[in-house]
Amino acid sequence: MTAMRAAPGQSVCVIGAGMSGLAAIRALVSAGQAVTAYEAGSSIGGMWRYGNDSGLSAAYESLQANTSRRRMQYPGLPMADVGAEYPHHTDILAYLDTYTDVHDLSRHITFRAPVTRVERAPGGWDVTVSGCEPRRFAWVVVATGHYCDPVIPELPGEFSGLIMHARDYRAPGRFAGQRVVVVGGAQSALDIVAEISTTARHTFLACAGGHHLIPRRVLGRPFDAFDTSAGLLMPLPLVRSGVRALMRLDSSKAAGPWWSRRLSARRSRHGLLKPVHI
Repeated sequence: MTAMRAAPGQSVCVIGAGMSGLAAIRALVSAGQAVTAYEAGSSIGGMWRYGNDSGLSAAYESLQANTSRRRMQYPGLPMADVGAEYPHHTDILAYLDTYTDVHDLSRHITFRAPVTRVERAPGGWDVTVSGCEPRRFAWVVVATGHYCDPVIPELPGEFSGLIMHARDYRAPGRFAGQRVVVVGGAQSALDIVAEISTTARHTFLACAGGHHLIPRRVLGRPFDAFDTSAGLLMPLPLVRSGVRALMRLDSSKAAGPWWSRRLSARRSRHGLLKPVHI
């Protein structure tokens, strides 16, 4: 859809009614397209519907967005300025329900309609929904997400314990009293290892290299508030220097007197290895 523009009135299929799918439906309807959307679950929300009956949501019980409200909201419909600055999945789902109602999007969506096949056809695409005959569309927007498809590498040796992908993690209770290793160092791994450590006997985090851990708030503001349109025009080395300066300024305000900051810096040299990927 980014390389070509559909003329108004063409038939467009949107697969998925999560955050991206809803945005696509709204934009296409506003542009005058004839939109039909298919959603595997019984309601909108995609991964933000915890326990989605589509079986495709990877949301865990405590999941919060790692971007602030102003980054999560759609243009023209601000998120309510209440609750957490980094919304819980229930807050985001409530917002998506409101967005769907405000723009009357449900009338374009067929629920409990998993798409099983999409094929190129003369003049467009044939889309097949489970149990139905193919239907032809001029355009197809795939908004099915990717968190539902776990990638588990093959590792040498044998292991008799439980192996679980983050996609199937929901709550830490089942790990009570156990020895657990969480492999990875991205957002989900950090969330999950922190939670499991409250119930497990021993918890380990294994990752290939060091990572930069950036606080959610810097100088009293959400960190992504500093991510502006002007920032996108700046050379990357300059952006990195600016981020480092913000981190130093924020830590100097929070750390207390000079001798406390020096002690903290000395300890950090004996901690995690310095990241080398940026």
